[in-house]
Amino acid sequence: MTFLKYLAVQVLAYVIDMGGFILIVSLTFISPIGANVLSKFFAGIFAFTVQRKFTFKIPANYQTRKQAALYFLVLIINIPIASTVLFLALYLVSDAVLAKFLSDIACVGISYLLSKHLIFSKTHSTADNLGFLKG
Repeated sequence: MTFLKYLAVQVLAYVIDMGGFILIVSLTFISPIGANVLSKFFAGIFAFTVQRKFTFKIPANYQTRKQAALYFLVLIINIPIASTVLFLALYLVSDAVLAKFLSDIACVGISYLLSKHLIFSKTHSTADNLGFLKG
């Protein structure tokens, strides 16, 4: 059930991600790679907030700063990976929106596993071993 909730929230976050990407690419001179970075950042803020409360049911006062730091650390790591996959997909597919869609599908499973086991774990886990993230 957790995975289904995760997917539902990620679909909504993806609407923000893809919608932002399409708007940025069509209304500005920002490249598809730059638009991808921006749209993922805003979708990430939404996803963190909703995944924490709805999907993983983390209490409001439970390690918020630590989980946010880990989430955005993973997001910071994920953005260049997803952007690299997008860059490669743009060589195979000329349509930027289709290339982004294909590259994002490739990254969903990794994001779920990292979110479940590293960021939103209610037990002491890998997150507790990161001493620089006190909170």
